[in-house]
Amino acid sequence: MKLAFTKTDTAADLTITRSDGSADSWLTTMACGIPHDLIHWIVEDHFDLKHAFYGQIAAGTDQYAVNELAEPESELAKTEKLVLLIQTDHDIRAGKLNASSSHLRGLYGLRYPSFCADSDVDQICEKISSQSQRWAALHAGETLEFEFFEGGETSGL
Repeated sequence: MKLAFTKTDTAADLTITRSDGSADSWLTTMACGIPHDLIHWIVEDHFDLKHAFYGQIAAGTDQYAVNELAEPESELAKTEKLVLLIQTDHDIRAGKLNASSSHLRGLYGLRYPSFCADSDVDQICEKISSQSQRWAALHAGETLEFEFFEGGETSGL
């Protein structure tokens, strides 16, 4: 599935084209200086997740209905929490939040899953920073493209 994030004056339009040729698009919010749904792609690509947000979209689920499908122990639900944790850690590292990561996680009773090592968080935060620089260099109407590779076994989240 192809993903095309087109910069607008205030956010991003995301257009997805599935392997069957069907397409969909929506406005995505911003987080960490890039589209929130791009952070999902970075996390899902890093851990090779096939049944989280983009796996559901690739299967034809409407983007607004995806989170309604999330069983608490599903890869989808666990990935959403993971993305939020990583966004928080990235913003703390970038000086956008003035609190410790452990303090904020404690407030909300969240923790990184056991498969997510400190080195994973470091690598993902670096990828977010890199994509933030690429995004900042774009003008309104310009696009960043990525690919989500469908199929495969679940990662076991």
